[in-house]
Amino acid sequence: MRLTRTGEVLPDWLPAGAQAKLELLRQGAREANALLRLAADELDVARRAQQHARDDIARLKNPAGMLRADAATLATAHRRLEVETENLIATTGEFERKQLQAQPRGELVSNIHSWITRQDVAVAASPARTAATAIRRGEAPADGVRRIRVEIAETKAARSALEIAPVPAGEARARARALVANLAEANGLQIEPLFQPVGPPLADEVLPHALVTVLVSSSPTTGIPALASGGVVRVVDAAALVAFAVGPMLAKALEAAIDAIADDALAVPTAERAGRESKLHTALLALERQEEALVEAAQQGGIAIERRADANPIAILGIEIHQEKELAA
Repeated sequence: MRLTRTGEVLPDWLPAGAQAKLELLRQGAREANALLRLAADELDVARRAQQHARDDIARLKNPAGMLRADAATLATAHRRLEVETENLIATTGEFERKQLQAQPRGELVSNIHSWITRQDVAVAASPARTAATAIRRGEAPADGVRRIRVEIAETKAARSALEIAPVPAGEARARARALVANLAEANGLQIEPLFQPVGPPLADEVLPHALVTVLVSSSPTTGIPALASGGVVRVVDAAALVAFAVGPMLAKALEAAIDAIADDALAVPTAERAGRESKLHTALLALERQEEALVEAAQQGGIAIERRADANPIAILGIEIHQEKELAA
């Protein structure tokens, strides 16, 4: 790690070009925040000026609403109020523009800092291959950025849909059968206690049971033996008992319930999820690299396009991430 002139940290594992890019982004965020503070001061001055104009009009009238000054003086005060109100509207608009510029810059730098701190000590980075700008014939850079951002949003939506997509009905049915089988086999009947000559055994000694941790004194109505200060007790496992006694019926009931609500139109098998997630991740990173190339091309042409606050730091910094052992191979 090394420090910049402003006391900020630059990770040694970042390539020189990425370090320079990060410092430019930090500088841009600082400049935007400085302009925002100036705009905030100007907005405060404009608000006070408008209020003073209102106060002047109020002083020109007595409590009964009668004029204390002539009509010309009052008209001048009203014109001043109109001017100050127009100035306040313009100043507010300028403040909002500065805010829209400063906020995403600050959030982007903060997100990059957070990403850097989460990286493993064994991580290294190298410059990425220059991404194609993907500008279509006759397309302006700004239009290209808007188009790529639509594709990024669509890819993120596809990734979110994959995360919540159900498994197919066949896979759900297999899970149900496995669940019942595991319940029945994990804790089945214990027949031996029935042969003991000391008398009838307790139910939890024969029937499927589970260990339950009791943290407070138990009520007699729960069926769990009362413990003065909590502890672990054995209780009959009702689910395991049902699975052991009528497992096939339970499995069929679960499968019927699954079939009643299943819709495989959006289902994704578990075996395919990792591959689809990887493809979407690769596609999304490629799009974000193209977006950054377009933003830089636009800026070089004098067109100011703000980066997204949630842009991928890997794409913004133009790097590839490796484990150190991969670079040494």
